[in-house]
Amino acid sequence: MIYRVSQNEMTPYIYPDAEALPYGKRQFSFLLSAVIEPVKNYVMQHIEFLQWDAKNDTASDTDNIPDLALCAGKLFLNNKSYVLLKDLLAECGEFLPVTFNAGTGYIFNPLLNVEPLKIDMHYDDIAAIYFDEDIKTPIFKTDKNLKSVYITKSLYNQIKLMGLNGLDYYPDYADIYSHSERAQQNLKSKTAHKL
Repeated sequence: MIYRVSQNEMTPYIYPDAEALPYGKRQFSFLLSAVIEPVKNYVMQHIEFLQWDAKNDTASDTDNIPDLALCAGKLFLNNKSYVLLKDLLAECGEFLPVTFNAGTGYIFNPLLNVEPLKIDMHYDDIAAIYFDEDIKTPIFKTDKNLKSVYITKSLYNQIKLMGLNGLDYYPDYADIYSHSERAQQNLKSKTAHKL
């Protein structure tokens, strides 16, 4: 089984340090852009975690730092999750060190591009993507949907066993956009696995 990784709605969002934007905008284009390529000339950067308050339509700093978080097809790992997952992920991408208000961590940039077996379209949107279920790489992306990250069942089981929090995992990885008719039907019958 393949899982599509999604940001847990209770997990704070990652942003480049606002005070460093004139310089950081150049350096942080890798964090905000969804591409499958190594980051060139990387210099350690500072990031911020902001908790979104939908009721007041505002964001504020938070000390609630997750073990894992998603940003434009890349994963944040705190030190705990880095120690536990680095050997499993090392051959699938690159770890870029970052600092944040509670210490240090890593942005994992997945570099393996997997070609889907099939793509279903819903108007101009992707409604479903199908991958080979026997894929051996534990984490990957596809250039057909750059902001999504996909993991195998074995990696999902390891994350669950380790008790790492911050992400949701959708076993129906094919449903990319919840506004598609197919996704709306599946939402009634399936829920995400939250850790």
